[in-house]
Amino acid sequence: MADLWNVLLVEDDEDDYLITREFLEEIPGRRVELKWVDCYDDAMALVREGGLDICLVDYRIGGHTGLEFLANAKSEGAGVPMVLLTGVGHRDIDVAAANAGAADFLDKSELSATMLDRTIRYAIANAKSMRALAEKTGFLETTLENTGAGIAAFDANGDLTMSNQLFGTFFDRLGIDGLSVGGGISLDKITSVLDVDIDDPASVILPDGGAFELRVNFVPSGGAVVFVIDITEQKNLETAMLQARNEAEAASRAKSAFLSNISHELRTPLHSIIGYSDLILSGTCALDPKDCADQIHESGTHLLGVIESMLSFSKLESGEYSCKAEHIFEIRELFETAAAPVREPAFRRGIDIDIWVEPSIVSIVGDQRALCQMLGNLLSNAVEFSADGSQVDVSLKLLEDGRATLSVRDYGIGMDPDKVERVFVPFVQLDDALDRSHEGTGLGLPIVKALVAHHKADLTVETVPGEGTSVIITLPASSVETCPASEAQVA
Repeated sequence: MADLWNVLLVEDDEDDYLITREFLEEIPGRRVELKWVDCYDDAMALVREGGLDICLVDYRIGGHTGLEFLANAKSEGAGVPMVLLTGVGHRDIDVAAANAGAADFLDKSELSATMLDRTIRYAIANAKSMRALAEKTGFLETTLENTGAGIAAFDANGDLTMSNQLFGTFFDRLGIDGLSVGGGISLDKITSVLDVDIDDPASVILPDGGAFELRVNFVPSGGAVVFVIDITEQKNLETAMLQARNEAEAASRAKSAFLSNISHELRTPLHSIIGYSDLILSGTCALDPKDCADQIHESGTHLLGVIESMLSFSKLESGEYSCKAEHIFEIRELFETAAAPVREPAFRRGIDIDIWVEPSIVSIVGDQRALCQMLGNLLSNAVEFSADGSQVDVSLKLLEDGRATLSVRDYGIGMDPDKVERVFVPFVQLDDALDRSHEGTGLGLPIVKALVAHHKADLTVETVPGEGTSVIITLPASSVETCPASEAQVA
């Protein structure tokens, strides 16, 4: 069965219609269904309706021209091939028809069945090829836009020939003048401005913190294809994994150090307790039993402190610790209670502990036991790291915004400011475990930091090597109750 052509003839001259119909009917082995309209608007309606294989358009259609018809049909997305027919075969009309999107241009005076057969066959075949090409091009463009990578092609001269949207976005995010798609970009300019080696994959860090990898693949015929791949998430994951590994290794080292530290902290007082107990039990002790008892008591108290520190940190770490919100009016008494355990060792080394409380502060709100423990830990450190014959200052001062600072300052060895963060890491000490000049479990300051957080307060450290250290706890205004200045002076 012969193939069917659906043909639309747009012609306002009936005689030309009859002649064209006769030629179409003479085409061998072909069935033609011809629709004839002499009106511009009716023809446009049929084109919009679709279902046509080809459209033959006269140069004159009433008050319009075939060129207008071609241009408007193409602007509306009509895919049907169109052939312009004219009674005058001028070359300028031929060129204009081609520019308007005509598949061919025929002079009516030269029409024949053979010419129409050839023209229509070629126009329909070419239209099919163009549609197939458009589909492949559209598929390629869709693929390029959805690959997840910026892609651009450069010719043998290094000039940009095409790129997808992500490639343009990458260069927009770079924010470098003169380096943007459409601005005369070239492969040489990219490698020069970004300072990358085109022979190897290169990482590029954007001003907004994003990370991209740039790869250049050369093609055998000359030119290159450039790939820009967003590796921000990969870099972030690598950074997070490295940080997690470092933290795990640091935690392992800290726990190993803690075992060494704690064995020292437990063994020394235990030796003292066992040694003095053996002397008393042997009955040959030449020392005063009271002195032995004092040594045993002091070592036992030290052991109890070590164990309490470990228990306190364990509760804080597991989230089992809860702070009470109570009004503490006897502030100086709280300070004295916290300072009591270190008064004796401080006295033996000639270290004076000076306590000062702002007279206008009536009370502070917090957990009395926790505050006492915080102060005790800070005072213990301050005395331990102070020089003999120096001083430790403990103060509670009111700030202009209603907050209050609770600070413990010593005039001892101080610290390197870069190492301050380390002293708040559990089990960490700045001295080596077996050759350190100061004792301790490495839990005192981490406990203070955790308790400060429970009180919604802030913790800062000011230190200068060789001059001393100040640890400052800033209590929120809601935790501080004051009285008028006149009443404070009377008090």
